Amino acid sequence: MLSTSDTVSSEEMLVGSAAVFIHGIFSSQDVWQPLLTQLQQLPDVGERYAFPKFEYSSKKVVVNRMRRRPDLDALADWLRTFLEHQCREHDELVLVGHSQGGLVIQRFLARMLDDGRGHDLRRIRAVVLLACPNDGSDFMMSTRRTILRSRNVQELQLRPNSEPVKAAQARVLNQIVNAPYDSDRFCRIPFHVFYGLEDGVVPVASARGPFAEPRALPGDHSTILSATNPTSAVVTVVRNILVDAVRKTLPPTEVTPDGGAVDVERGQLDLSSRHPPASRQATSHQVVVGEIPGLPPAFITRNTLTRLSQSLDRNLIAVVCALTGMRGVGKTQLAAAYARSKIVEGCGVVGWVNAETVGEMVTGLARIAERLNVADPKGDSAESARRLTEHLASTRVGDALLVFDNATDPDELKKYIPPVGTRVVITSTSRSFTELGTPIDVSEYTPEESISYLTQRTGLDDQAGASRIAEELGHLPLALSSAAATIKARRLDYGAYFALLQERTVVEIMPRREGGGYPRSIAAALMMNVDAVVSSDPGGICSTVIGTIALLSPEGVPRALLRGISDSTHASTGAIDDALAQCVDGSVLSWSFSGDAVIMHRLMARVLWERYRADGTFSSLASGVLDLIEPELFDSSEAWSRRNEGSWLVSHAEALWEALQEDDVS
Repeated sequence: MLSTSDTVSSEEMLVGSAAVFIHGIFSSQDVWQPLLTQLQQLPDVGERYAFPKFEYSSKKVVVNRMRRRPDLDALADWLRTFLEHQCREHDELVLVGHSQGGLVIQRFLARMLDDGRGHDLRRIRAVVLLACPNDGSDFMMSTRRTILRSRNVQELQLRPNSEPVKAAQARVLNQIVNAPYDSDRFCRIPFHVFYGLEDGVVPVASARGPFAEPRALPGDHSTILSATNPTSAVVTVVRNILVDAVRKTLPPTEVTPDGGAVDVERGQLDLSSRHPPASRQATSHQVVVGEIPGLPPAFITRNTLTRLSQSLDRNLIAVVCALTGMRGVGKTQLAAAYARSKIVEGCGVVGWVNAETVGEMVTGLARIAERLNVADPKGDSAESARRLTEHLASTRVGDALLVFDNATDPDELKKYIPPVGTRVVITSTSRSFTELGTPIDVSEYTPEESISYLTQRTGLDDQAGASRIAEELGHLPLALSSAAATIKARRLDYGAYFALLQERTVVEIMPRREGGGYPRSIAAALMMNVDAVVSSDPGGICSTVIGTIALLSPEGVPRALLRGISDSTHASTGAIDDALAQCVDGSVLSWSFSGDAVIMHRLMARVLWERYRADGTFSSLASGVLDLIEPELFDSSEAWSRRNEGSWLVSHAEALWEALQEDDVS
């Protein structure tokens, strides 16, 4: 079946990449010659690519009774042999199919996946379908039926609603186009689908088939391939796809369903083997540096992750997204989920940097610089970090991601944000980082997310019980994770765990769990925010504000009420407002929607109660809060006219009473 014209020349075998062209029904390899003549004259593809043409028998009628016409399965197997042997020296392949040629490609891919050979498809960098009848063609159907009389198996499978075609497309769509990762059964390959503006044989609906957003090219079913000069539409389109295909770096090896990444180079792959030959040199690689958290148990996909992805992916220049919020809301996990998704997509550089101190941040950046071979030869970490920033500014747009986790110093971090080309994610409890880019505030789970998480982690089918626990813990993801682990480990139900919450302190019931992925206990994590804010306020106003709010209603405390603190502290109202702003910036408090009240997370308030009881300051704080509320009380005769004020006074009185009861203060 392989004729002399099909063979690949010795010159072609020395070229690293190949674009393989597969013709359609009732056609031959000659249909490609005008297009190939133009492509070969373009230096950026002509010098990089070989252009082997895949030939197969596709006559309308076979006269010789000793010969049969191959069906799509046979053609798919022949294409597999062709790629394994005729193209075995090419590191990167692009498959281009016209008309039925596109169906041959899809059948080949589906059969490879059925055989568990997904890894062997990794050198295929793109597939181009030109006027491919993905939904069949009813062009001259009655004539085809009369003349061919169902004896042409290729024509039969070109008819609308062909079951074998649909089955192959389903596998291609699910296991290639929408593949979540690479494995024996999945392989991510981009598809580029085009239809002819004047094509009456394969109209746009059929060319689209199951694929999203097909693109138009001038011409009918035949002239869509017209290439009279280097600027012809099909020449330009195919040239651009070929150039992009060899630029794109794929992930190094299999990425598992949980999103874990392997930090190794991608070896040259051969379709004749299930595994990459060890003797060959890597032709491209993906650099992944840093301790990116793996997928946690029962990961909840939140709307915040969607907002982060949309914000980062819709921009064409460097983008900075600052994920801010109190500790334990899941900022790091959201950033990690995005980083894992970019690894799976094949982003060339993914760097995860611990930015808790300037020294750790610079060291992390220097590690990335070393992996990219741009580090300072003298070993100066700061100089390596600077050189990395310059290098990433010249990276192809969107092909690099930097995550600065737990950042603390916006002025220092700003120096290392590339001006163009790189996506940047910053996680921090300080809202001052929102000045560096698009702010995305991360809050607690929604009630629905909390219930879903607890149900998945514990296996308990008790939505009311899950809701009660979630409400008690303020829907804080880190606290819910600890609760779920305890419930599962001790085989408790929600009622028994709720009783524990009432009997014991947060420190006792929620210790740091070995292997839990979080370096601190719940109480320690929450108090880090408080301690950071208090230590930066030598006047002590922030400490008084925090202590006061902790004993009041978790629904929010009006700014006007808190200004009364000035009487006991001799601080101006302006100083009180500054202290509130400092607490908000440090993620100890948050503003209400209206902006006239501040809110403290109920679990943070509880941990503060426990701290105040332990250090003996609870009674004096409670007394101060009573002094703050008392002037706001009014006579019952004014209850209706001042009912709004009365409502929040009652909620604060109830919160304070609850705290006093637990502390046995009367």
